[in-house]
Amino acid sequence: MSNDSDRSPRRGMGPSKAIEKQDGSASKTEISAVYRLESSDGPGNILIACNLNGDNYLTWSRAMLIALRAKGKLPFIDGTLQKPEEGDPMRERWEMCNSTLIAWIFNTMEKDLQSTVACAVDAMELWEDLKERYSEGNLARIYQIKSDICLLKQEGKSVREYYGKLKQLWDELEFYVDKPGCSCGANNRFMAQREIEKIFQFLMGLTSEFNMVRSNILSIEPMPSLNKVYQMVVHEERQKIVVRSQESEQEAMAFLVKGGAPISTGSATKQQKSDAKPQLMSDTKPVCDHCGKIGHLRSNCWALNGYPAWFGGDRGGQGSWGRSRKLAGQIRDRTTPGQWKQGALQRDRGQPGQWKQDALQREEGQRGKGLPFHKIPERVHAVQAGQSS
Repeated sequence: MSNDSDRSPRRGMGPSKAIEKQDGSASKTEISAVYRLESSDGPGNILIACNLNGDNYLTWSRAMLIALRAKGKLPFIDGTLQKPEEGDPMRERWEMCNSTLIAWIFNTMEKDLQSTVACAVDAMELWEDLKERYSEGNLARIYQIKSDICLLKQEGKSVREYYGKLKQLWDELEFYVDKPGCSCGANNRFMAQREIEKIFQFLMGLTSEFNMVRSNILSIEPMPSLNKVYQMVVHEERQKIVVRSQESEQEAMAFLVKGGAPISTGSATKQQKSDAKPQLMSDTKPVCDHCGKIGHLRSNCWALNGYPAWFGGDRGGQGSWGRSRKLAGQIRDRTTPGQWKQGALQRDRGQPGQWKQDALQREEGQRGKGLPFHKIPERVHAVQAGQSS
């Protein structure tokens, strides 16, 4: 436990002393530093940005202690400064400082709590009342904090966020745990052991992707400090982020080189999916983008660049059979879809019907009825041979 000298400055806190001249008369009264109020120490000041709401007493009280220590008014609430007796020349100074502290505490409370302390007249009694009312029991709170530390895991949070939550719990636990106040070295050993426990707690909550750096840290002797361990883990996290970004860029470049995007993502457009199909087919056999046939490319397509002399098959309209197919296609193109469909149905039913063949009649110079559907091939060959019926 800390002694009184650590809690507040005792120098200059006692009653003021009169400085006497040689003739025994008092010249002036020296004012102790604890009783001094500067021009900036008005009762309307708000010392801290944290307001007490009933659930944040620990944070609020720590912030207020720091602010009051900076103002030199901590002895008014920690019991090290006694209230002057009636008739003491410093009684009025004490009343002024005490009222100022009550106003500062009042200004840092939520409005719904201010009414509960409106009748306070002593700063130390007000401080103890708030502590008893809103501070949890030490043992119960210590148990809760240690449980939260054991259950806290990284679980998708960044290392910075995970460590920040742990640091908050550790600091709160330090507020409740007493430390040895001796100067024999036990305090240093106690703090070193506490830091090693914090390192273990921090490493245990990390995800499995930090197994390698965890093993490296535990193999170091002597154990590095908590801040050094934190830096090592953060460095490992940054390296993993860089590697993942490089892998993503490589995958994107691979898809750009192939000329398509992955279809399985569900975000590709219909045009991208249709463009990806020839690419998938070309993985096995080449596809000509002129005739659509598999097995060759546009550069050596016979239908576009010409057939060789030795080729005796269908030349896509260059042979006799090709010309017959071409003429038949012209006849079909110049016939209405309904007529063509009706003739096809009649042929399938064994009832050859009559339908117009305008293109064929223009070739033959004839007018009149068209040919039956089943006689089209004969007429085609007759026209090609220069015959007429």
